[in-house]
Amino acid sequence: MHYNLKLKQIAIAVIVSVLLFTSCKQEQKGLTLIPNDTDLIGVVDVFSLIKKGELRNIDDLQLVKFANQEMKKESKKVSRFFNSIKEDPRVTGIDFQKDMFMYYINDARDERFTCIASELKDSQKFSDFLRDMFDTADADIDIVDEKEYKLVSLGREASIVWDNNKVLMIIAASYSSRKNLANQIENLFNLKETECITTNDIFNKFYKNKKDISVYVNTNILSDISREYAFLMKQINYDFSDSHASVYVDFQDKAISVKTNLVPNEEMAKILNQNNITINSELTNFAPKNQFATVAYSLNPKIIVDQMKEQDNYNYTAEMIKNQFGVEFEEIFNNIGGSILFGVYNFEKQKYFYKGYDFVKKDNGDYGYEFVEKEKESVVPVMGMLFDIKGKDVVDKLIEKLPEDEFVKNGKHYEFKFENRYKSYMVYNDKQCLITNSKEAVDAFENGGFKSSLSDSDIANNMNNKNVYAWMDLVYENYPTAIKDEVTGNMDDKEKTIFNLWNDLLKDAEYKQIDKTSYELKINTQNKGNNSLRAIIETIDENFKLMM
Repeated sequence: MHYNLKLKQIAIAVIVSVLLFTSCKQEQKGLTLIPNDTDLIGVVDVFSLIKKGELRNIDDLQLVKFANQEMKKESKKVSRFFNSIKEDPRVTGIDFQKDMFMYYINDARDERFTCIASELKDSQKFSDFLRDMFDTADADIDIVDEKEYKLVSLGREASIVWDNNKVLMIIAASYSSRKNLANQIENLFNLKETECITTNDIFNKFYKNKKDISVYVNTNILSDISREYAFLMKQINYDFSDSHASVYVDFQDKAISVKTNLVPNEEMAKILNQNNITINSELTNFAPKNQFATVAYSLNPKIIVDQMKEQDNYNYTAEMIKNQFGVEFEEIFNNIGGSILFGVYNFEKQKYFYKGYDFVKKDNGDYGYEFVEKEKESVVPVMGMLFDIKGKDVVDKLIEKLPEDEFVKNGKHYEFKFENRYKSYMVYNDKQCLITNSKEAVDAFENGGFKSSLSDSDIANNMNNKNVYAWMDLVYENYPTAIKDEVTGNMDDKEKTIFNLWNDLLKDAEYKQIDKTSYELKINTQNKGNNSLRAIIETIDENFKLMM
């Protein structure tokens, strides 16, 4: 039987929509369809998402009302079908207390498949549901009754397969994989217990810690699905193979948490153990307390040197630096403490001069193009980068080699033009070095630090004993007029209203280390009296109202 593209798209969309009602409460039979060597698996606890997003009451949303109206206009039959599912999802036969699993099978070039698996509560109801769904689309279906399962084919590239307790949507991820679709279905529905993902201890630990949306990745698959990753791996000497990464998305009250965890291979574990340097808290004394963005990082310089020594051109690079600056390449890194603190302190308009062609009046009264000095004004972030050093001797030697006309000493600090436009400064002592375009920061550095410094803030406390930390203010009203005019100056009233809707939702973002292998990005939202997911849904709905 022939199915056109539109019909297959409708079928896939409906099945995926129905599977999105599932959640994890008990033993997951859907896991029995996942081979133990699967490298990419997503887990969605949609029951939790429905609860947090208050999706049982979605009829109140303008977007849903509009969709219902459009569906009725298109087909009352389709509208009635979807409403019947919405009123009583049990008619689908899906078990609503179980998780949905999305995974990618990558056995060979012609054996690549995208799969979605869930659990059934009533297989007969599911069969009836499929018939009703296709009937709604004015199409008949053939349910093929195999020995181990039942099957509906959606053309050559996809099938819906189910038995008494589980259902699988399988899609060929490449043209050449189509010929192996039937074999793959047979394999998945006949996996032995020892062949299932539940025998993978690393996956089991990941699954135990799952959140609303969770992703499990074996790094071996990344080279196959990402050319950029494969290229990057060729450029470095570290072996990332057989490491396992996990991502957990948790919609919390007033925050969205995205946690990552890495189970490293032996080589990566050794490197992570070598990076035992935490952020130098003394740097916070030389940064102002009030900032719009802060990034702090620490890295053992020995790791960089060891990596560069393995490069073929290391000796050439080291010799070139020695000849140019009179300092051994390794001595430069031995003089670095390993901590960097970057901050955006403010935004302000600055004028600068540059040379370019302009249509001007010449001395003889004629008009024409000439190469002249021109003035321009732009909004510039006022920022500073601090890093720790072990004595000033090496820095002195490096500065001696810089052009005096471009790097001018003025008292205790040096002045230069960033991009030949913006006035910038460098100042240092035996322990710290500051590069900035803030004269106030230079003066504070020369006087021993800011009186009201970053060291007195929650940011400093939160970066304590970590080697990675970042924070950014997301409240638009907190920013100075100069940058606000730059962002919204060219927006019309509707665009500004939409921008303000999202601005009213967000508070700040924080990225921090939890331990050597775990990190968390936390996007804090404004207190709207509900879960962050519901707040996002309501904001999207408000946007939709404006666009309508």
